Amino acid sequence: MRGILIASHLALKDFFHEQLMSACAVLSLASILLPLLVLAGVRHGVVSALKERLLRDPTILSVLPAGSAGGYAAQWIKTLGGHPAAAFVIPRTRDIAATIQLESTQAGGTQRVTVDMEPTAVGDPLLDKFRAAIPGRDQVAISASVARKLSIGVGDRITGRLGRKLSSGKLETAALSFDVVAVLPLEAQDKDVVYMELALLEDAENYRDGIAVPERGFMGDPPSATPRVYGGFRLYARDLDGVAALRDHLEAMHVEVMTRAREIQAVKALDHSLTVVFSLIVASAAAGFMASTSSSVLASVRRKDKYLAMVRLLGFQSVAVRIFPLVQSLLTAVLGCLAAGAAYAIVGRIIDAFFSQSLYGEAVCSLPGEHLAAAFGAIVLLSLLSSVQASMRAARIDPAEVLREM
Repeated sequence: MRGILIASHLALKDFFHEQLMSACAVLSLASILLPLLVLAGVRHGVVSALKERLLRDPTILSVLPAGSAGGYAAQWIKTLGGHPAAAFVIPRTRDIAATIQLESTQAGGTQRVTVDMEPTAVGDPLLDKFRAAIPGRDQVAISASVARKLSIGVGDRITGRLGRKLSSGKLETAALSFDVVAVLPLEAQDKDVVYMELALLEDAENYRDGIAVPERGFMGDPPSATPRVYGGFRLYARDLDGVAALRDHLEAMHVEVMTRAREIQAVKALDHSLTVVFSLIVASAAAGFMASTSSSVLASVRRKDKYLAMVRLLGFQSVAVRIFPLVQSLLTAVLGCLAAGAAYAIVGRIIDAFFSQSLYGEAVCSLPGEHLAAAFGAIVLLSLLSSVQASMRAARIDPAEVLREM
């Protein structure tokens, strides 16, 4: 063990003694690694920026039934929510029964607007994304356009009016009062929409179907014993990959849905293509690096035959001599990685600054720390593998033959 430590120390001393050759080896490695890091950073930065843009759109993860077929049982929707790719699901009542006229007197006069009603509950990704409060009983979250048209905000109280036409032809209207607990920004919802508890939408549907809702004072026929069926559902995937998984799952059950899967697939296809091209470039560079390193280290060992033979004569075992080129290759790899990493940090900032105005500050060249660590680890491993042949030759040096040639 002592011999190995001394041999390692001698290898380090020799490395720094040959400053010019060592510097050339380090810069050669850095010049190979730097373009690869920049390419990897640009690939990762561009793909990540595209994915972030997709995720900024609150509808990108939504999966909605196409058409108005309806007929979804509560248990069926609950089972759908148990799919591994599903993050949130809630039933929707029929579209024709999911509108309400809102009134406000906050601005002095009476403002009215007819809006769509959407169900929500705890865990709703849309409301959670914008940190909006989840409405409780007789509470609503409204879109920005509704807030603007009614001149209202969080904490205000508004009136909602439901209309229905009885079988006798008579028109009736029921009034409800709501507290506004959240106003969603325009990027969350650009239509006139109000979010509320599912129970309230069910009561509104019952009222319009002529079914009594005693707790709200709605008169009508007794509720049917038949389980309720829903006109649709609001379904959100857990991530981008989950959108296609849910689409395929529903289509296998003959449920046509509307998704943004094509846009997601376009980004994934670009990511795959860039990965393939980058992998080919990396493979070519790695092959060239190993060939270059192997030949240079082997030439260095041959040039130092005399000195290594003298080390053997001093009593060092072949194992100690074997690590001589390995230590120097390891040091070259470490210094080359540090130089390439420092240069990459500078070049990456320059690239980001160059595109900052056109891309609104998004990072074009970014590489996670774990990717950098993996790249540096691979370089160290390739350097050691490239030095194996030179290491074996150093161990086979016969001091007697070398001394005879001197």
